[in-house]
Amino acid sequence: MSAQQPAHPADGTSPSRLWPYLLLTLAPLFWSGNIVVSRALRADISPVALTFWRWVVALAILLPVTWPELRRSWPVIRRRWKILVLLGLLGVFLYQMLAYQALALTTALNVLLISATAPLFIALVGWLGFGERITLRLALAIALSLLGVGVVITRGDWAFLRQLRLNPGDLFMLAAVLVWAIYSNLLKRRPRELSQFALLATTAVTGMAFTLPVYLWQRSAGVTVAWSPATIMAVLYIGIFASVLAYVAWNQGVSLAGANKAGLFINLMPLFGGALAMLFLGERPDVAYGMGALLVFAGLALGASAPARQSR
Repeated sequence: MSAQQPAHPADGTSPSRLWPYLLLTLAPLFWSGNIVVSRALRADISPVALTFWRWVVALAILLPVTWPELRRSWPVIRRRWKILVLLGLLGVFLYQMLAYQALALTTALNVLLISATAPLFIALVGWLGFGERITLRLALAIALSLLGVGVVITRGDWAFLRQLRLNPGDLFMLAAVLVWAIYSNLLKRRPRELSQFALLATTAVTGMAFTLPVYLWQRSAGVTVAWSPATIMAVLYIGIFASVLAYVAWNQGVSLAGANKAGLFINLMPLFGGALAMLFLGERPDVAYGMGALLVFAGLALGASAPARQSR
């Protein structure tokens, strides 16, 4: 199936039409928890070690489940190894390393703010490198969702943006967003013969081929993990929810809805981050949060109603 075409030309009330958007909602929900947890653990586990151990957990789940399919699909994997290695390098190794390094150097707020540029980067990469047109509807959807994120993060006080201070961590996150934009657009070229779980298992293995040497080098330099019950639970959460479930949901959602539409859903992360703060930290929602949420959802609705494929 094409990465930019819905699986079925269903009508607006069909569950098959809503399924991609449910998947694309789950992924940022799990990734929001990842940002909160990773920021809290920055003193106990390095970005390299966290990247390594999250995918160890993910592969411990994926390989037993997908091994029969991987054996049957070995000719496909061998034939399409270049794109699989590239997806693993970008989505499993490079993006994670950059994002975790950003969280070690800057605030979760800055990471969420920079993440909000993902829809724009995905659309621009698609236009420049993959022949996707940026329609007026899509541009308006991106603008609405970005405005909504700004309202949520600033709590409606735009003077707050003047108080933000950029640091090297913000540059790492900006690079991570660019890498993610390339990864998301490249998903349209994935081997269609592989299921989403088999695709993730394959790219996780190739990504670990890049991660393992860096992790071993860091261990030899004396950088260790401060293991504790909290660290173990956090790594398990990130490995299961933010790796296996989120990546499968994102990859399938991009495959069904297209990269440009999928990119809009990244802007749910500040909303989910705020909801998690309310749930676990006892914070109360305010008018700005509600207004921002409405703008984000308006952008999602506008983007989701756009034509499925726009090509130059």
